[in-house]
Amino acid sequence: MLKPDPADSVPSIPAEEGQRQAVRQRFDKESSSWGDRYDRPARTLSQLDVTVRLAVANRMVKAADRTASPHPFILDLGCGTGEGTSRIYAEGMTVIAADLSTEMVRTAVRRFPVLQGCVADAAGLPFESERFDIVQSLGVLEYIGPYERAVRELRRVLKPGGTLVISVPNRHSLFRRLRRMERFMTAPLRRLRARRKGDTGWEVQQWSLGEAVRLLQASGFNVVDVHFMTYGLLLPAAESWHVNLALCRWLNAHCRGKGVLCRNLAITAVLQARAV
Repeated sequence: MLKPDPADSVPSIPAEEGQRQAVRQRFDKESSSWGDRYDRPARTLSQLDVTVRLAVANRMVKAADRTASPHPFILDLGCGTGEGTSRIYAEGMTVIAADLSTEMVRTAVRRFPVLQGCVADAAGLPFESERFDIVQSLGVLEYIGPYERAVRELRRVLKPGGTLVISVPNRHSLFRRLRRMERFMTAPLRRLRARRKGDTGWEVQQWSLGEAVRLLQASGFNVVDVHFMTYGLLLPAAESWHVNLALCRWLNAHCRGKGVLCRNLAITAVLQARAV
């Protein structure tokens, strides 16, 4: 069994060390307030996206659990402060809450003692092969430089026939395209600020549905379900607009999360895949 709050023993990957450390430091700092995203009404579109994708993913995980073994092993990779992981848990399960951030794992295990905590790098998971029946990983892949390696690791630790539930930023979203245009126009100023702060300058990855499906298939998965969600302006000045949040909630409630319109507007996709 994994010990709650283990020693920090994440393997080093030199080529991506700068990005890995930057991501880790960011989420270590946010660990004290991360749970507010679930405990309080969302004040920005990004906060709303976190709660909506979690609700969709949890439905997929619970549906998969009905066909898993009587005492399933489940991994929540990118567990944050444990809210999503705790919603998966039921009697008879073993649920591992794993994150690159040591402080996130500590907070998750402290808040939800039924969970087992583990500090883990997605590109080099510290688990034996074919250990888990279900893996949930939300808001993780986009922060990983060697993301193809990370997907292969997810397949390695899943049993054949096991279920992966994963979220990706939807590159085809009209709202993400507008955000990319804004970032392109402000790139010189951002680079100047980054140099002054000693920032590594990494960018969050994005995928179209086709790219995400091919990525999963290349690593030994078959995609069985896709759900799109969260609609609205991602521009910094507009994220907290009341009308932006109200429109997003209305579209989330009335769109089925499927089809061409959702694919071209929604900023996030959650995919359910089966290990082959």
